[in-house]
Amino acid sequence: MKRVLLWTLVAAAAVVLLLSAAVLIASRVIDPNDYKPQLEKLVAEKTGRTLRVGGEVRLSLFPWIGVSFSDLALGNPAGFPDPGFLQVKAFEVRLKLWPLLFREVQVGRLVIEEPQLALVTLADSRVNWEFRRPGAAPAPPAKETASDAAFPLRSLTAEEIRIRNGTIRLVDQRAKTERTIRRLDLSILDVAAEKPLRLSLSADWEGKPLALEGRLGPLGDLSRPGALPLELRLSALGRLNASVRGRIEEPLQAPRAALSLEIAEFSARGLLSELKLAAPATRDPRVLEKVALKADLQADAASAAISGGQLVLDDTKAAFEARVSEFGKPRIEARLNLDALDLDRYLPPKAPASGGGAPGPPPPAATSPAPEPPPDFKALRRLMLEATVEIGRLTVAGARLDTLQARIRARDGVLTVDPFSLAAYEGKVSGRTVANVAGETPRIEARFEASGLRMLPLLKDTAGKDFLEGTAQAEAALTMQGADAVRIKQSLTGSGRLRVEDGAIVGVDIADVARSAKAFFAGGAASGPKPRTDFAELTVPFTIENGLFQTTQTEMKSPLFRLQAAGRADLVRESLDFRLEPKIVGTLKGQGDQKERSGLAVPILVSGTFDNPQFRPDLKSMVGEEIRKALDPAAPGGTTPLQEKGRDLLRRLSPTRP
Repeated sequence: MKRVLLWTLVAAAAVVLLLSAAVLIASRVIDPNDYKPQLEKLVAEKTGRTLRVGGEVRLSLFPWIGVSFSDLALGNPAGFPDPGFLQVKAFEVRLKLWPLLFREVQVGRLVIEEPQLALVTLADSRVNWEFRRPGAAPAPPAKETASDAAFPLRSLTAEEIRIRNGTIRLVDQRAKTERTIRRLDLSILDVAAEKPLRLSLSADWEGKPLALEGRLGPLGDLSRPGALPLELRLSALGRLNASVRGRIEEPLQAPRAALSLEIAEFSARGLLSELKLAAPATRDPRVLEKVALKADLQADAASAAISGGQLVLDDTKAAFEARVSEFGKPRIEARLNLDALDLDRYLPPKAPASGGGAPGPPPPAATSPAPEPPPDFKALRRLMLEATVEIGRLTVAGARLDTLQARIRARDGVLTVDPFSLAAYEGKVSGRTVANVAGETPRIEARFEASGLRMLPLLKDTAGKDFLEGTAQAEAALTMQGADAVRIKQSLTGSGRLRVEDGAIVGVDIADVARSAKAFFAGGAASGPKPRTDFAELTVPFTIENGLFQTTQTEMKSPLFRLQAAGRADLVRESLDFRLEPKIVGTLKGQGDQKERSGLAVPILVSGTFDNPQFRPDLKSMVGEEIRKALDPAAPGGTTPLQEKGRDLLRRLSPTRP
């Protein structure tokens, strides 16, 4: 038995000596520079790119496997600009030979000097980082077998891995932009199974510093990988500081990540400026100056979940969580809670107001907007969403809303907000909205009910007007279609009802206008405080068809008179055309008059625009009607001589004497 063991050891030693001798002889006999032409030809055939190694290639095989070369250049595919895809000034790698026999990689040194990488996107969206043979279709994904699942290495150690003074050019011909990362330095030190490796990266982005530092690992046994801890810190452009901590489970077979992300407060507007990107134009130029984020992320190949999310956006604080699955056709479940948001601050600036002067006639027709590419709703059609939103205070279009709650669902291009509710101006609003973008033209259906709304502050905030006071109840059912404001107004159709109690119309005294014919003949004009018309109840049933608002049974009630109104408002042209018919039912005291009156209630015409409504008495209609009645033989007193009827008509049109 001893002799067998002895001869086995002798044979093993002989094999080792023979292999060592073969390696030493090969390193002296083989010149790798003889194979450069074959290598360049093979790369050209496989990728359609040129490969050139200008410097001498050096090879060593014992005790280290070492390869070094200089002046490498890998070209672009046909149709891409010069310079090429990759240039490397020098490259060196040293591996220990003996551990390779046991699936262990021990790197003594891997250094890449001054690599220059150009990533180019052409105007037709082709990119130069796709590697495949010219004219070949993309290869189908290979099926993984049980043998493929096992990682071929058992361990990896490295004393030094470095990239020095690298450059990366990012060229996008579609956006006509070019960005450059210079002075890129990367070092990875102390790579071992039993302790974390140290990672350090630094670079300049358009003259601004970038830095990434941290620890990763320990790597452990790569053939049976477990959890991979990591801790990274990012500093960018002197503006952004972020950190990531957590673990990656089974990183090589079925990676699962559990990470905590924190981004310290920064100015988004300033960061965009450093990146030479235009910040979005907003009504308030002070927004986007304070942003911060914290969140926990858990993800695998099939889904991702965010929990404990906290976002600070200027004066808004938000809490959120979300889960995403089925990435090809994303299914999202989310919850968002905001304390307060002034949305108006983030909207685009308002168009400059037109010059002053007397208002002109309404435009003959709505002008068509300049042709624009239609919105792309493909992402919405694929989206599957279940979300709830709660906002403590929301300002939008000047309106101040409280306690907004909404449930949002999306499926197959149909976005539903049902229900939604909010409190506003001492009242409540609730309803539902459905937006269908499954077809070429978006269609929207909306229903809402409102109660207890104080009209004066609502109109002041949203329109800057103070023409209506009172408490409103309203309901409406509307449909519309289109992807822009003009088409939506042109298609707006529906019906509804508005009821205002204990209010007033500010800016016009209808009772006074009803007496304006007498004031006209008397040559006087009313003076004093801003006129108003108090009422107990105003009811406005309405219909809308293709942007044309119409009402035929509007009624106002007060202790002094009744008023009926009919007419239309063109929402596209923003023009008014109404006729009001007041009926005086008692004394006019309290309406700017201290005496008993009798006479005609003159109809009132309302015209002009939304911004500049005009009120005037309909004298022509009133006088014509009175003359017709006076000359009608069938009317009471119809046999009175014509001269007497004329005198009576003038008495009725003239002011009453005290």
